[in-house]
Amino acid sequence: MCDALPSLATVTAYRDTPRKRTAFLRKQRLEREALPLFAEAIAARQRSVDEEMARRHVWWNERERPAQRNARAARRREARARLFALPDPLRGKVRDRWRSSGSCESIDIGTALIRARRLYF
Repeated sequence: MCDALPSLATVTAYRDTPRKRTAFLRKQRLEREALPLFAEAIAARQRSVDEEMARRHVWWNERERPAQRNARAARRREARARLFALPDPLRGKVRDRWRSSGSCESIDIGTALIRARRLYF
């Protein structure tokens, strides 16, 4: 079949950490200290840490889904460009290698191209 290869760019969900919470509280404090005459008004419009972490979690998911899709598409385009830049005999060998990899979803044409270059160069 094929070797399962780990993804080069593994993206995880947004993680709420004590460090992020502390940084957010520091940011809010600095905003209030920057304009001491308006500190009460600024504090009134600032979100709580829990609200901000929930907002970031939603934002992260909405932002990452298209970004991941775009990154995968860019890798496929790059792999196809590299494939079509090869001489015809080698291109055929790469395609055969890719097709013979079985139904493993973790292998793509770029991986097959890299493996074929190792074998034939």
